[in-house]
Amino acid sequence: MKKIFWLISVFLLVINSMALVWAHEEIFREHRYVVVGYEMSWHAAKAHAEALDGYLVTIGDEAENAFVGNLVKRSGYRFYWIGLTDEVEEGHFVWVTGKESIYTHFGVNEPNNLSNEDYIEVFAEWGNFEWNDIYDECNRHGGHFVPPNTHAFVVEFDRITTKVIIRRKLATTWGVIKQLTN
Repeated sequence: MKKIFWLISVFLLVINSMALVWAHEEIFREHRYVVVGYEMSWHAAKAHAEALDGYLVTIGDEAENAFVGNLVKRSGYRFYWIGLTDEVEEGHFVWVTGKESIYTHFGVNEPNNLSNEDYIEVFAEWGNFEWNDIYDECNRHGGHFVPPNTHAFVVEFDRITTKVIIRRKLATTWGVIKQLTN
């Protein structure tokens, strides 16, 4: 009896956690965008996106920046990772797909590389979706702790993959998420 109770508890915990992870999704310009509401480092988010056969979102123009920002904002998150980094060469920003960054939307005095910040997050709560360079963590902003459940990341898929396939991959990579975030 105790074992059955434990198994049911674990099952409900996993189902509940998965529901919290999958926040929102939409299609834009023949690509599918999925907001994943789970706080983790930029590298862990990148690995998770790739495990789903997608990648951290790449933003090519103002319209796409507004689309992704509004998608995240409607999902209720304040900050989110995008797939832009200058970790290889400071000041030389490259997308996770290997493409050079032509369009950027950095906030005032950004990027500033304060204490070696190499990863880009976006502020969804302000509505102008400005970019900020930050550490490989999602809980520090200028030395201030960010409240839990405010950070997400966006996975982009080159083709309009069916929801069923993505959700199945999400379920099978849940263990990967836990390993990367622990």
